[in-house]
Amino acid sequence: MSQTTAPPSPSEEAARVSASCPGLSAKATTAFGLLQEKWTLFIVSALLHGPVGFNEMSRNAGGINSTTLAQRLVLLEQAGLVRKTVQSTMPPRTSYDLTEAGRALSPIIADIAAWGERYLEDHTAECDER
Repeated sequence: MSQTTAPPSPSEEAARVSASCPGLSAKATTAFGLLQEKWTLFIVSALLHGPVGFNEMSRNAGGINSTTLAQRLVLLEQAGLVRKTVQSTMPPRTSYDLTEAGRALSPIIADIAAWGERYLEDHTAECDER
């Protein structure tokens, strides 16, 4: 009889990865893991301009499909980077905006963009996941 085990919690996974990444704390490892999720930085970048609804964000975040966008928004909300506000239930309308922790990523995103401009060749990025 085979026994299935639950996947490790984010803190357990961070501790495991941190142990294999000398010089990185568990919190740094968790941050790297969160920010490396596909589309995460596009979403944060789109929200730096202010609160937006789901559909508008989908258009502004590089063509992310709606299922992935919904999953990333839940992840970012759980991590404390995004706040969801329900504006009406009929029809359903929600908006998303960055928390203080999310807005603190602004200089990091700007630095990544500047690094790309300086060191990467000029190629057209493929943002559309559909």
